[in-house]
Amino acid sequence: MFSFGFRDHHSRDFQIIYQVQLFSSKIQFMHASPQVLNQIVELAKNHKVIAIGEMHGVKENPEVIYEIYTALKDKYSVVLGFEYLQSLIDDSDSADQVLYQDGRFSPFHKDLLEKLKQDDVKMFGFDLTNDQLETQKAEAIDWRDKIMAENINKQIVKLSPDEKILLITGDMHYQTKTQSVVYPDKDGVMKPCEYLPMGAQFKTNSILAIHLRYLSGQFYNFKLRQMPKIDADKNRSFRDSDDLVEIDIREATPTTTL
Repeated sequence: MFSFGFRDHHSRDFQIIYQVQLFSSKIQFMHASPQVLNQIVELAKNHKVIAIGEMHGVKENPEVIYEIYTALKDKYSVVLGFEYLQSLIDDSDSADQVLYQDGRFSPFHKDLLEKLKQDDVKMFGFDLTNDQLETQKAEAIDWRDKIMAENINKQIVKLSPDEKILLITGDMHYQTKTQSVVYPDKDGVMKPCEYLPMGAQFKTNSILAIHLRYLSGQFYNFKLRQMPKIDADKNRSFRDSDDLVEIDIREATPTTTL
């Protein structure tokens, strides 16, 4: 799921939803099987970029992200990239309300960022600045993908030989093939168009794509929604040089029910 920079402003009370620490020692979770995690670690040796494609607005997402990161860090040096502004990486209290509303951020994601900071993990944000989001309103459907890819490419060229980038993004952006989609034009009329995803613009010949597949449940994206079951299509979405792994989440829990 992905957004196109819609801005809204509400009371910061919207953020006070859960009183829970995701990474408390009392909470145990395991969404990816040891076999799948081993597969990811093994396939990662062939790629500089590992990209997780998620549906925003799901509580389990940061749990899976941490599982994948933990598996990878035992063998590789890992840099994490999030679909946020860099300012949110620097200060997890600075999230714009739209991030809570479109599901990209929640108290659970804040716990994840704080845990990663405690572990001194290298992280960066690759989303657009507020000024760029305003500019985007007059641009093509994939203009945001272009800017996000440019931000990620700046990190890719700085990687040392033993480093990997682990990206967390919406499940449209990480695709590496041009997609034919239907999208409203400037007059609001739905029209077919070509969409060049962020992943197709990386300065790398291949990626390891990890698709989060939700078998049931709900997600939050500006409102509570039923979760569709989406199977990743390797031939339609990715190049021959890419690898694809799917992780099943039995039931998706929305980040909020408001």
